Amino acid sequence: MLKVRSILFKASSFTLLYLLSFNSIAQSTNTIFKGKTPFKVSINNTLQHQKYTNNLNISLYGEQYYNIKIEFENDTTILQKNIYIIDNGLAYFFEVTLKDFKLKKITPNQLLEKEENLLAITYTGKKLIVENMLADTLQEDTTYTPPFDSYYELEDYNGIITCPWPIKPEELAELKGILNSQPIDDSKFEKIKERVLDSDSLCIMVSQVAELIPLFQYEDTKLIFAKFILPSIFDMDNIGKLETVFEFENSVDELKEIAKKIKSSIE
Repeated sequence: MLKVRSILFKASSFTLLYLLSFNSIAQSTNTIFKGKTPFKVSINNTLQHQKYTNNLNISLYGEQYYNIKIEFENDTTILQKNIYIIDNGLAYFFEVTLKDFKLKKITPNQLLEKEENLLAITYTGKKLIVENMLADTLQEDTTYTPPFDSYYELEDYNGIITCPWPIKPEELAELKGILNSQPIDDSKFEKIKERVLDSDSLCIMVSQVAELIPLFQYEDTKLIFAKFILPSIFDMDNIGKLETVFEFENSVDELKEIAKKIKSSIE
């Protein structure tokens, strides 16, 4: 039953992505941020434009995670979180307020209307160069800096982090309780997925995931759960430590490949 549902779930997901991208012509997305208060946007800890604006269009590539930080003019508020761009050829509209920035709608690029006051830029992954700075004085900084103003510092870990604050022990206990309350893997996964999706955002360490995975009985369910939770893992470079909770080596290999794609989008 679980395997059948898993196959149907994957098939429906691929069908959705196919339908979304069927009419796509452009090689990137239009990611539009609009708000009443002028703002600046940084992506993966890199400032994208010098002047404040309240209407910004950034070209991004689909199937990637981006860490977005928004700072406002004449206000100390800073908003920061990860967004996931589903597919190319689409326009994503985010509403920006002093409290949050939220995805409001997605349309094909072809339906995007031209606006005179729209600031349009393309994200290259490179640092923004100040106009008056001499090129020969620039030095590339290869040191990894987490894209968060404050974050949990995990002892003996110097790798990439994808979210700032992992869940607390009591929150982990709640997730364990959900899994232990269900009799079969099928219902365990459905309940835990529902709980995660209902939360604003989940940030969880590999060591915490390693405590949840053994609460599933079968290897295929363990892997399905691990893939589902993977984008929320704090210490992505510790994925290899999950090998102790899987029976087959190729299960962890699959996770490492997915983690590599996620990491490449935020490095």
